[in-house]
Amino acid sequence: MVRAASILAALITLGGVSVAQAQEASAEGSLGAGLNGILVGALPKLPENWADLPFQVHLSESVGYNSNFLNTPSAFTTIINNVPMAVKPLAAWESISDFGASTKFNWGSQQFFVDASFGMNRYLNYPSSDTQHHDINAGMNWVYTSKCAGRLVFSDVAAQSLPAEQIGFNLINTVTTVSFNETGKCAITGNYSAVLNSGVSNATNSTTLNALNNSRTIFVSTGVNYSVTATNSLELLATLTGTEYPDRPTTFGVLGLTRNVLQDQINLLYTKSFSSDLAVIASIGAVGSKNRSFGLDFPTGFTPIYSLSFDWSAAPKIKVRGSVAHVVSVSTATLANLQVNENASIGLSYLWTPKVTLSAALSASRSTNSFNGQDVNTLAPIGVFQSTRTYTASANLAYAVTPFIRTSLSYQYTRSVTPTYTTPQSLFLLGLNFNPY
Repeated sequence: MVRAASILAALITLGGVSVAQAQEASAEGSLGAGLNGILVGALPKLPENWADLPFQVHLSESVGYNSNFLNTPSAFTTIINNVPMAVKPLAAWESISDFGASTKFNWGSQQFFVDASFGMNRYLNYPSSDTQHHDINAGMNWVYTSKCAGRLVFSDVAAQSLPAEQIGFNLINTVTTVSFNETGKCAITGNYSAVLNSGVSNATNSTTLNALNNSRTIFVSTGVNYSVTATNSLELLATLTGTEYPDRPTTFGVLGLTRNVLQDQINLLYTKSFSSDLAVIASIGAVGSKNRSFGLDFPTGFTPIYSLSFDWSAAPKIKVRGSVAHVVSVSTATLANLQVNENASIGLSYLWTPKVTLSAALSASRSTNSFNGQDVNTLAPIGVFQSTRTYTASANLAYAVTPFIRTSLSYQYTRSVTPTYTTPQSLFLLGLNFNPY
């Protein structure tokens, strides 16, 4: 905690220096106005604002209290020397640090970018539970003539699993996902464009139990987009996705589990901004599956999918966001061939003063196994369930110290419910963020 406090102090000091420099820059007209006035032509012109710098640095530090950092059920017993022993959730003071930098540059009509961050989750008195996380994204926004444009992105992300995104308990699981994705759109005629997206990814888990859900995925998606304006479009996509679970024993076949799953998906997406105060994104479709490797076979067992989200400025100082969804994904919270996720959320933010923002949110979700031959609840004693329900409530108070520095005080309560156990968690955090623009 001493180290966390020192980092907070350093950020405040850095913020003070930055504000002073920014104020001087505003008064003089540029960061280098004084030097440029003396050494005209001797040195290149200095950046006039943060966005002109070759790279930007982002720093954040949060400290707080986690009531159940190992994700332990509230009424859980284990057997030690043939004697049942109750296991209580472990609480700890926690610090979350993030240090990042980003850059972008143009080469002709192509734009290249790199955004990377590195951080740590530390738990006071439990150093063996400390973890590291990182998020690296690099790629290009490409343009070919006036007809085609798209994006290429390589990413390497490692982060702790949320309670609703892992199997098992009494553990901290870190998921590392390495992926490469491309999106492309080419104008056909009028308002119509052809769409071609594809990607590959590899996800690995740090714990033995969650390693059963390690996955390799490849997908190809193609379709047609009809756009009246940038904020009013209709898109029809057909997607073929192949998923492999390489670390599942072949003996799991008796549970109806397979190592290879093929998905066929058709989806219609509608995006519309009705006004500057209301924007809506809606989709509807279906997903079919077959237990085999990537190929062109026709799937079976179709499941409907849909989603709806909105962003509404109810008043000049009030914004409301909400969403509902029923989608199919690679299995993470259940041991299944695929996972059906249902969720609903609502959030509200209020600009109390020009510098103070209050926000709150509620969400509920359920993850169930799908496309399985048999029920896998026989594995419940080790934390593998057929379904998991999660309820979350959060509140946040944010204060803009300067245009670049924000502080926040937040609270989040999460309750995960399985057929056998209930797992509550409370997380209080005091944060400081330095993010120039």
